[in-house]
Amino acid sequence: MKRQLSSIYASLVLGLTLAACGGQTGNLPLTIHVSPGDDPFAHDAAEVRFTIGTGTPTTVAVTQGHFKYNVSVNPNNNLQAITVEAIDANGNVIARGKTAPVALQTIEDDNTGVWVGRLGTFAVADTTLPTARAEFATIAVPGVGIVYAGGRDASGAVLNEAPLFSTLLQTMFIQVPALNTARAGAVGGPLTNGEGFIFGGSTAVGFGATATPVNSVELFSLNSLGVGQWSPVAAGATPVDARTLPALSITGNSAVMTGGLDLNGGPLQSSLQVSLSGAGTPSPVGSMAAPRFRHAQTNAHFATGGDGLLLFGGLPDNSTLPVAETLTGQTFGPYPDLNSLGNRRGATATTTSSGDVLILGGEDATGALASGFAATVSVMPAKITQISAALSVARVGHTATLLASGDILVCGGANATGTLQASCDLLDGASYGIKQTLPLAAARRDHSAATLDNGIVIIAGGFGSDGAPLKSIEIYTPN
Repeated sequence: MKRQLSSIYASLVLGLTLAACGGQTGNLPLTIHVSPGDDPFAHDAAEVRFTIGTGTPTTVAVTQGHFKYNVSVNPNNNLQAITVEAIDANGNVIARGKTAPVALQTIEDDNTGVWVGRLGTFAVADTTLPTARAEFATIAVPGVGIVYAGGRDASGAVLNEAPLFSTLLQTMFIQVPALNTARAGAVGGPLTNGEGFIFGGSTAVGFGATATPVNSVELFSLNSLGVGQWSPVAAGATPVDARTLPALSITGNSAVMTGGLDLNGGPLQSSLQVSLSGAGTPSPVGSMAAPRFRHAQTNAHFATGGDGLLLFGGLPDNSTLPVAETLTGQTFGPYPDLNSLGNRRGATATTTSSGDVLILGGEDATGALASGFAATVSVMPAKITQISAALSVARVGHTATLLASGDILVCGGANATGTLQASCDLLDGASYGIKQTLPLAAARRDHSAATLDNGIVIIAGGFGSDGAPLKSIEIYTPN
């Protein structure tokens, strides 16, 4: 459901005091997005509070879901965010949203939006992916939005579409040009100049297919019309291995991709990097201590004083190779402190606010796991805290997202019997205990979880309970 402040529901009217032509008024259109099944303004809100930037909040009454907001300000080009809050009859804030920073200017086009969701809950979005999809790359570009690039549709066909969940509109913006090369199982990330990139993937038809992998990079950027475009990047002097589903982390000024699968579906021991401030050309990093696929990877600060990456698991059953390894600088090496924990595939690794590495779920030779552990790698040897019931259920194919509060949101995945989960565990960022288990509208695994600039978490796509890709989007609004 969409509610426009320039319509009968509400209007944000700016009083213009232009020296050349006297005081005038005009409209700054703002579309409020709410869940189709749960509109807080229609159901519970007695008032709506608006705050422009750090200014004084203004509260207006809600009557049968309708409200109108008039404000007199001088137009200016200073970028300010607008906060919209729904307040119940007891004065409690029940829903909140925050726009991207916008210039306070009258405009004709409705090009600013805000998602307003109930605090601490998930809600089904009023928008969806253009097609059901899985095995796509998720590229969160600050100030631009979240790009869902490639993947496979319900038939297993490879997609070249790359729709954008816009930071400014706070809804899907479909009219983004296609990738030059359709690909599934690729990965991508942001660059420092407001662009993004995608690497790798397979062009083969069929879920999980790894044949005909690619080793090319494409860059995503906004053109002069504000519409995204994809540009192929020339290969570097030293070629990198083509692959699908590598692990990716942003460390320092580089995006580092490790492991993944070759054209025959075998795990790779090689790695590569893309400079965040360069032209996007991929270059080799070095040989890992072990070939890995579906391993967990995250940033870490080690006791030796170096910052780098920690890689965990992703080995075949009964492997005798190191369960964990580190990357510092350009060098990989075994990390024996975690060997006693055993191999896992499909676990998540999250660097917490305290600097611990939190490993959650995944599966071993016995099946999916609900356990986890926190590794304090800044001491030698690493301090390991086992968490036998880290999750409410066993999860593999799940996501783990670090929130601004320091809490960790763990969503979806399949349990030990393969049943997909329509729930998320909210873990305390200090104790790692479960604070709350939240329902999702759809059970899903191998989905995307990405954080927009304003802190909301967007869950999209992945496989549903029937094994088919999903197109639905659910949004979590933090407290």
